[in-house]
Amino acid sequence: MLSSNKISVLEPGMLTGLGNLVSLYLNHNQISVVPPRSFKGLTNLKSLELASNTISVLQAGMFAGLSTLTSLNLDHNNMSVLHGGVFTGLRNLTRLSLEFNLVSVVQPGAFSELNNLQRFSLNFNKMSVLQTGSFTGLNNLDTLHLRRNPISFIEQQSFIGLESLPRLELHHTNISVLHAGTFLGLKSLAFLKLQNSQISSIEVGAFSGLESILSLELQQNNIPVLDAGIFTGLKTLRELHLEKNQISSIGENTFSNLESLDELHLSHNRISILQSGVFMGLNKLTKLHLQYNIISVVDEEALGGLESLNVLNLDFNKIPILQAGMFAGLNDIKILDVSANNIVSIENYTFTEMESLYRLDLQNNSISVLQSGVFTGLKNLEWLDLRNNSISSLDEATFQGLVSVSSLNLEDNQLTTLHSGMFTGLIALRRLYLSRNHINHIKEGSLDSLHSISTVRLYNNNFTTLSPDVFINLPRPLTLQLSGLQADTNQWNCSSLCWLKHEEQHGTIRLLRPICTDDRDWSSLQYGDPGESDTDGGAGVPFSMVTQVSQIQMVGLEFPSVW
Repeated sequence: MLSSNKISVLEPGMLTGLGNLVSLYLNHNQISVVPPRSFKGLTNLKSLELASNTISVLQAGMFAGLSTLTSLNLDHNNMSVLHGGVFTGLRNLTRLSLEFNLVSVVQPGAFSELNNLQRFSLNFNKMSVLQTGSFTGLNNLDTLHLRRNPISFIEQQSFIGLESLPRLELHHTNISVLHAGTFLGLKSLAFLKLQNSQISSIEVGAFSGLESILSLELQQNNIPVLDAGIFTGLKTLRELHLEKNQISSIGENTFSNLESLDELHLSHNRISILQSGVFMGLNKLTKLHLQYNIISVVDEEALGGLESLNVLNLDFNKIPILQAGMFAGLNDIKILDVSANNIVSIENYTFTEMESLYRLDLQNNSISVLQSGVFTGLKNLEWLDLRNNSISSLDEATFQGLVSVSSLNLEDNQLTTLHSGMFTGLIALRRLYLSRNHINHIKEGSLDSLHSISTVRLYNNNFTTLSPDVFINLPRPLTLQLSGLQADTNQWNCSSLCWLKHEEQHGTIRLLRPICTDDRDWSSLQYGDPGESDTDGGAGVPFSMVTQVSQIQMVGLEFPSVW
């Protein structure tokens, strides 16, 4: 271990007699020159660390005799030019790192003898142009790292000889245009990273020759338009990242050749219109991400051809109406997110063909009315989020047919009364969230159809009292949340809640926070004679009724959100 000393010169022969040495650490010294044959005699050396020195030139023959070397680290030095023949003799080298140097020129033949190199990193250097034949000889390379270079131009056949390369990282560069034929010769390339590279234009044929590509990352560039033909030849591509560009227009048949594409990322762009047939050809696509655009118009058949789609994210756009036929053909869709749009209404039959849908997110819109039957067809829906809209009433048949819904969120709306039949059809509902509305009354029988209910959340409404009759026909045990962590808008009349006090005394009610403004009011309540059958105008209730609600849990703390 010779690292972190003040060694400035390596003289030939100074390491003689160390024939059994396997690893040599010379990093963090002051070495500026390594003369030829400095490592003579190290016939078993596997790993050589020369990082964090001041080496500016790699001389021909400096690695002579290191035929067993497999790993060479030259990071954090001052090299600017890699000359031909400098790595002569390293026929077993598999890992080479030259990060954080000043390399701007790679001469032809510099790596011609590194036939077994698998991992090569030139990250954080000064390369502005990749020249033809720069990487000739690297026949078995597995990963080539070129990120964080100021590369602005890639000559055709720059990657000639890398027929076996599966992974190329070219992100965080200054490439503005991807010219036709840029990646010729990379027939085995599976993963290509080009994000954050200032790309504003892609010529037709730019990706020609990528016969094995699986993932293409073009996010966080400056691409304004996707023209037809730019993805020609990418028949094996499964994942395409185009998020965080400036895309405002997508040409007809742009994606028509991507027959294997499984996931398409187009979020955080400037798309305003989804035109008819824009996604034609994507028959195998399962995930489409369009959130954070400015989409206000979705043409009929815009989503046509997406017969395998499982996930569609359209949240944070400007869509005003969900129209019948908008989602026609999405028979396999399972998750639909249209939250945080400008939706004011949903037409009937909008979801008719979406029988596989199990999660529907409509929160943070401006919906005021839900027509009867608006959710027709969603027989497998399990999760429905309608919070933070402007809903003031619900028809008796609003949720008719939602036989699988287990969670319904109606928080932050304008509801004032719960009436009979409002939740008809929700036979599988377990969690009902109604907090932060203006509810002051729940009519008897309003919840009777909820045969599977286990949790009702009612905090921050306008209640003063709550009748046990509301819950008498509900299954047990039942969890109620009647107050939140902070100031609650419910102003409970403690004298009317003796039935809850009775349950607390019997250990069947658990109050984590008092629901009355004054604990003394609650503690002073006395339940009437258990033998009485009438309330007699006082605070008591029939003992038989209390017995039926004896398993209600009163939870005063706010529930962890599951939304």
